This record gives sequence, C-alpha cells and structure tokens, in this order.
Amino acid sequence: MVDQEFDFRGAVRQQWDALARVYQTYRSTGDSFNDLIEIPAMHSLLGDVKDLRVLDAGCGTGELACYCAAAGANVTGVDIAEEMITEARDRATRRNLDIRFLTGDIENLPDLQSGQFDLVIVSVAIAGRLYEIVAESRRLLRNGGALCISDVHPIVNCGQNESRDGKPGIFVHDYFERSLRKTVNPFGQSCGQEDVEFIWQYYTLGDYFDALWKNGFVVERYLEPEPMAEGMPKKLERAKSYPIFFLVRSRKEGRLDES
Repeated sequence: MVDQEFDFRGAVRQQWDALARVYQTYRSTGDSFNDLIEIPAMHSLLGDVKDLRVLDAGCGTGELACYCAAAGANVTGVDIAEEMITEARDRATRRNLDIRFLTGDIENLPDLQSGQFDLVIVSVAIAGRLYEIVAESRRLLRNGGALCISDVHPIVNCGQNESRDGKPGIFVHDYFERSLRKTVNPFGQSCGQEDVEFIWQYYTLGDYFDALWKNGFVVERYLEPEPMAEGMPKKLERAKSYPIFFLVRSRKEGRLDES
C-alpha cells in the first residue's frame, strides 16, 4: 500500500500538471480506450441524473461533469491539477454550462459538506489511497446516495501484451503485489519533449470491493464492459479479448458498523 510518509498528494499533483496538455491532446482524438469503452459504459451506469447533486471527483478536463450538467444535474467538479480545472472550466463555458469547479484532493475535501451529494463519480481517478477516497465519498454522500467508480482493470496494470494464434492476449504476473507502479509518457510525448514519469498505487479487484464493504456500501451493479463504440481495429480486437476497464455502482447504507 501507499507509504504514509510518501508525499503522494504532491507527486500526483505535479505529474498531472505536467501531463495536462498532452492528456487533453490524447483525449481530443476521440479514439482512446476511454472513449471506446469506459465513457459509454459510465453513461449507462449513471442512468438518469436530472436534478441530482453530483460530484465528479477527479474530474480531469470535465467531460463527465459537462455530460451530467447537460442532463440536468447540479454538478461540482474537483481535480488535484490546476491545469485540468482550467480546461474543465473552459469546456463548460464553451457549452454554456453552470458547473462549480474546485482544485482539491479527492482523498480529503474539507471545503465540501458531509451528505451534500446524491451521486459521486470517480472515473479512472484513483491513483493513490483507495480506502481514503471511498471513505471521503461516503462522507460526502447522503444516505442512499450512489458511488460510481471506474478504473483500469487490474490485469492490465500487471500484465504484458502478447499474442497467441494471431489473437491479442495478456500475460498476467505479480497480481497480488500491491505496490507503486511507474510508467513514462502514458499519453504520449509532452510538448516540451521531456519525459514525464507517471506513478500510481496498484490494487487488486478484490481491494476495490473490500474498500466498498468496509465503508458500508452495497454493490448494485458491476461491469466489465465490451466496446460500445467504433474505434481503431487493433484497439477493438484487444478490447474484445480481455477487459480493459471495470465499473462499479454502489449505494451508501444509512449506518456504518464501526465494530
């Protein structure tokens, strides 16, 4: 798990500020695995959000925040990177949407009142302390409110691509090694041509469900979505071979057993 002495908050903020521009370029193509699989699946998982008080926790460039606002929700978006919040505000302004955007760490949001949201969305935004993020989501939700989480499937983050019989596959190893993982330039080369190291805390699929259970959530739906949109042939072939993302919708129970 994350070393409690390690300044993960600072590291994540720095890396996303550095990656913000290249990430925006990456997502603007409309042909990422997010666009092909995760975003359509999240729309399905969210359902009707009209008149709901929604928190998009780790909102990035504001895509889901704008989607919910356009569907009639009262939306607050939070992200740790100021560059991301700037882009999210610009996106909302271009679409004439009234969304409150804040810079903050989704592990701890003291400026937001307990129980003020009907729905919390955490879309591929858990880079650090999973249990703290789920606990903070619970605090911010009203009783009966919903938490919708999506993330990269753990087998992708502990696997290596390989092909057999002409079909794409993945060789999984060190699945239970819960450690900090690192990669370089996950969304392509930055404009300044400087390499950017990206770090995140790896969790197993069971850890996500354990975090929900320990925080008094009841799972309502679980998805390992297949492609729901067209895309590049190689991406489609890979996405039809094994899960790239998983999504969970859970409900906050009225009482958390502290025993």
